[in-house]
Amino acid sequence: MPVRATAVPDGPHIQMYRRLDFGRLARLNVLDTRQFRSDQATGQAGAEDPSLTMLGAGQKRWLLDGLHGSPARWNLVASQIMMAETDLLPGDGKLWYYDAWDGYQAERNSLLEEFAAVRNPVVLSGDRHLTMISDLKKDFADPGSAVVGAEFVGTSVSSNGDQDQAAFHAQWDPLKADNPHWKVIDAHRGYHLFDIARDGLDAQVRTVDTVLTPKSAASTLTRLRVEADEPGVRTV
Repeated sequence: MPVRATAVPDGPHIQMYRRLDFGRLARLNVLDTRQFRSDQATGQAGAEDPSLTMLGAGQKRWLLDGLHGSPARWNLVASQIMMAETDLLPGDGKLWYYDAWDGYQAERNSLLEEFAAVRNPVVLSGDRHLTMISDLKKDFADPGSAVVGAEFVGTSVSSNGDQDQAAFHAQWDPLKADNPHWKVIDAHRGYHLFDIARDGLDAQVRTVDTVLTPKSAASTLTRLRVEADEPGVRTV
C-alpha cells in the first residue's frame, strides 16, 4: 500500500504514529493502535490486565511527551478505536467491547489520569460504524469521577450501507442508562465537521438519510461544543 516517504517500512516495521502542529492553536497526535498492541483480551479479567498495552512503551512515552510539552491550546488525539467505555450489559455488572480501549483498561485509565494535566484534550476516533460522542472520565468505574476530556467517534461514510434504525434503537437505547457519559449516539452514515478556535471547539454531526442515492443531501443532525479549559462536551 502507498505510504509517506517518512513511513517506508524497515523490515516488518513501519513508522505510523506522527504529530501535526497547527501553530499554537492545535496539536494533532495520530496514534498507531494496531502495530504494537498486545493480543486482544477475551474476558473481563484480561481487559483489566495491567500488562496489556495498546500503544507499546515507546509510543506511549512519545504521546505523553507530546501532550505535556505541547504549546497548543487544543491537544487532539487521533485514535483508530474508541477510548470511552462501552458497557454492553444492561443493569448490574459490566460487559465491555474488547476491540477498543475497553480491552486495555489499565493503559487507558493511566492515559486518562494524565489527561487531567493536559490542556483541552479531545480524542477523535472511529471503527464503530456509529456516531458516539462522549465525555472522557478519569475513572469510568466511578460515576462521580471527574471529566477530563471529550471524544468524538465518527461513523462510517458508507460502510455497512444504511443502518436499520429500529434495530439500532432496540439494541442501543437500553444501554444509555449504563453509559451516562455518552452524549450522542446515532446510526446514520456521515461525518463530523469541526471548527476550532481559541475559545472553543464547535462540532457538527453531518448525516444522510441514505447512502443508496449518490446525491442524497447531508444535513446537520446535532451541534456540539467543547469550551476551552472546561473538559467535556455539550449539545448546543
